[in-house]
Amino acid sequence: MASIDARRVALLSIRPGYARAIVNGSKRVEFRRVAFTGSVQTVVIYATKPSARVVAYFDVKGIEEAPPPTLWRMFHSVGGISREKFLEYFVGTSIGHAIKIGDATELPEPLPLDHLGLDIVPPQSFRYLPEESFRQLIPASTLGTAAR
Repeated sequence: MASIDARRVALLSIRPGYARAIVNGSKRVEFRRVAFTGSVQTVVIYATKPSARVVAYFDVKGIEEAPPPTLWRMFHSVGGISREKFLEYFVGTSIGHAIKIGDATELPEPLPLDHLGLDIVPPQSFRYLPEESFRQLIPASTLGTAAR
């Protein structure tokens, strides 16, 4: 993996149940209607209401782009979502994206968004984060190993 200084980081809004499934390893793909522009190495998870907290982050192993039926065939067993919810999410979309989830790290304590040092509102889908914001999530003792 790239050093922490070279990471491109995105903050994703994810429903709390899906966020828990990512952390516990049962959800290995995050489906999205909109793609990142450029490469993203790390995703920070903002669990939406009622949690409304930053709860974890994960390494991006890759991103697949395909029509939703193809994504379903490829990833339904690791997507952590029912077929009904999947189809509902992708209604009206001809191309979808599957973010492959690598190592996930749960934060010791969920944090409010302002902990990232940003005066932001929760992203509708995602937003890019400056490297300094991601550094706010990593305990100083692990900064040397965060790029594992």
